[in-house]
Amino acid sequence: MSKDPEKTFTETADHIIYQANHYRELLSKAGHLSNPVYLKDRKQLGQINLLKVVEPDRAIAMIRDSIGAVPVTHYYSWTLTPGLPPRWAQDHLELFASKVIPAFR
Repeated sequence: MSKDPEKTFTETADHIIYQANHYRELLSKAGHLSNPVYLKDRKQLGQINLLKVVEPDRAIAMIRDSIGAVPVTHYYSWTLTPGLPPRWAQDHLELFASKVIPAFR
């Protein structure tokens, strides 16, 4: 989540690509994924919609859509991708805490 989704996507895309490809490699080596498809670049990452960076109102709508069919007591998301400093996540976490969480209380 971000106040500036395009900027945040640009900042984190290469880290997400690394993480996704690393997981694919590990799952493949463990025999849990045959014929893994590795991400090549940011364009492909955007096309497969793996990284969704949205503003708070859109995040609220997305979460409501995903939990609408089943009872949910906890919601988890990935906060920090490999290679980004913890300080990078601070603004995004504060935005989530101040704008999104209250919508579900």
